[in-house]
Amino acid sequence: MSEASTGMSLTAGLLLTGAILTIGLVTGVLALYAHTIMPGLRGVDDRTFVGAYQALDRAIVNPIAVHLPLNDALKAAGHPDELDDLPQVRERFGEARWARWNLVRTVASLGSFATLVLTAVLPAAR
Repeated sequence: MSEASTGMSLTAGLLLTGAILTIGLVTGVLALYAHTIMPGLRGVDDRTFVGAYQALDRAIVNPIAVHLPLNDALKAAGHPDELDDLPQVRERFGEARWARWNLVRTVASLGSFATLVLTAVLPAAR
């Protein structure tokens, strides 16, 4: 194997490893929301839901790289202690719709993760 192809193989391997780690982390975050966070928030009152979701969103979303219209609308509604229409704010957010689409994102992300892992593993099996 030539020095150039060895360097290319190393670069490709590092990029593939980085992609696997990144999509694995994304899949984990999406799965955490689907499995734990949204079901946990489902049974709380409107003030708690809006406040908790806003706090989670501020902690996790990078405002430079991510635009999430439903999340943004919930953030723009204002602080829960200053809102008179909390049930309407929560209803407009579309909690059930958000959860369904998050499950779709989770499954798609898991498929991507599995594909990348197979891409890394299958050439080694030959």
